[in-house]
Amino acid sequence: MRPKCSLIIVSSLADKAVFGAVLCRVVLGRERRLGCIKQTVMEKKPPLLTNQDKERIVKAIGEAEQQSSGEIRVRVERLCGEDVLDRAAWWFKKLKMHKTFLRNGVLIYVAVDDRKSAIIGDVGIHRKLGDNYWAQTHADMVNKLKAGALVDGIVGAVADVGLRLKEAFPYDAVWDKNELSDEVSVEDEKE
Repeated sequence: MRPKCSLIIVSSLADKAVFGAVLCRVVLGRERRLGCIKQTVMEKKPPLLTNQDKERIVKAIGEAEQQSSGEIRVRVERLCGEDVLDRAAWWFKKLKMHKTFLRNGVLIYVAVDDRKSAIIGDVGIHRKLGDNYWAQTHADMVNKLKAGALVDGIVGAVADVGLRLKEAFPYDAVWDKNELSDEVSVEDEKE
């Protein structure tokens, strides 16, 4: 009869965030080292955006939204891990952007380490602007991102989207309100 065994992962956090993972087999209460599966140096990476960067983006969002009833959000993370449009759509829903009254929310999504980005507009704004607009705005942002200007690329896209939102959904002082937070959603921070 074969003894019962289970697999466990033993991990320890050592000096300066060096993380080692060793797969072990437990057989009749004794550990037997099978070998190192993965050893990764967990470097403390700099934040994706500084406070000053976030303030600049929030200011651009505020200025864009003052002239329209549209809503703009920005999501920045390190890795996408899937198709960029699927990931952006997931964040669109998670940030509740589909719940605006006129369905005129726009998400600007950037996965920095994967070098992927997307701009997604809800059905209300998409009906008025169409695919060509989104493709051109995205291309302009990508050019800045390729040049290493992450914040400039995002701020430029926010400003451009704001101008188009102003044309399609002008500000109405009587009933317009800020339906969504202008805060930048960043992976480094609590979700």
